[in-house]
Amino acid sequence: MLVSTIALGAGDLEPPTPAEIQFIESRIELPDGAHPLNEYVRFYYVVDIQGQRTIEGGYVSTPDTAPFKWTGPIVIVRNYEDVPAPYDAGCGVIRIAFVPGLSKGVKASCDPALEMFPPSLAPTWMYALFPLTPFAALLIFAIYRGLASRRAQPESPLAIIPQALLRRWKKEGIKLLPPEPAQAIVDAFARVGSVASRDVIEFYSELGGMEPMDNSGLKIWSLAEILADNEERSEYGPIFADYMISCWSFRLKQVDASTSAVYVDYHRDSQPPELVTNSLAQFLVLYERDPRAAHAH
Repeated sequence: MLVSTIALGAGDLEPPTPAEIQFIESRIELPDGAHPLNEYVRFYYVVDIQGQRTIEGGYVSTPDTAPFKWTGPIVIVRNYEDVPAPYDAGCGVIRIAFVPGLSKGVKASCDPALEMFPPSLAPTWMYALFPLTPFAALLIFAIYRGLASRRAQPESPLAIIPQALLRRWKKEGIKLLPPEPAQAIVDAFARVGSVASRDVIEFYSELGGMEPMDNSGLKIWSLAEILADNEERSEYGPIFADYMISCWSFRLKQVDASTSAVYVDYHRDSQPPELVTNSLAQFLVLYERDPRAAHAH
């Protein structure tokens, strides 16, 4: 197995081993629309979430990774920022997640949300580096991308959003926004004075929000909307969804490391937010079965 490595720091977690990579690539089920596995350069890195060593990675189709053609098909990097994923790549970029010792399968999805330079902003000097040795070119590229940051990954590979609900939204023509990296979720909730529990991380790792509201009046907010519209802190957590353009809103209140409860907020001084469900997963199941769950009592 030919594996290349971008220089890792002394304090980094143990990188993915050849045996772990071989296991992942033997068990992964690529999503519909994906290329064959051998048409991707596979970038892997290790992150920590709540003490659990997790392997995640980005598979980038080889036409989009021409500067890396000398590195071989597998590259170990420090974090997702080192994955040279182009914008709007569709299934030209596959995002994977695997928890050694816990995951029975390998979560994989087409994900255009991994970041790289927009084509218009890519520094022309970057491409001049590749006449250098592959290691030197990769190292300089990695330094430019910012090696100091560390990204987290959802622990569970199981879907939290009911598939029937996803199908309903797609049938209604709702634009489902691309999933978010786990660390971006953690950071966003921290910035609004909250903690992203595991179910919240899993949710936004599957769905980045929606545009516009669905036919029943519910709109799931993007992380950008959560950051923009939660200036006032609440003991019931930040708003993450609203009904009929904020006639009332739904909040996520962390219960423990794994779970956040959902509260409805009618924005009345005399009426505090009311508990809807004890977990986000319960709310999604309830809403899938009965859209009136988003209606006032």
